[in-house]
Amino acid sequence: MSATVWFSFGLRSGPGVQWASVATLTVVGDELEAETLCGLLRVNGIECDYRRTDVSAGRADGSNSMSGPTEILVNEADLEAARELLPRS
Repeated sequence: MSATVWFSFGLRSGPGVQWASVATLTVVGDELEAETLCGLLRVNGIECDYRRTDVSAGRADGSNSMSGPTEILVNEADLEAARELLPRS
């Protein structure tokens, strides 16, 4: 899945990196797992960010916890290289 949008990834991955085409690499269980995977991608030269999915963002309990499904986002041009770095299951 990809979308052609301007999206600024300045909060976690550097000062105002902008991509024209964002792709979802995978969905992980929570923000801690997302940050770990993004760290792996970043040390291999792939800019990465994440966002909570609609399912986890609208939790019925109203909590602001780090738990819940989280999308890993990469530049579409880096998608294949990022897939190669995903842990094998």
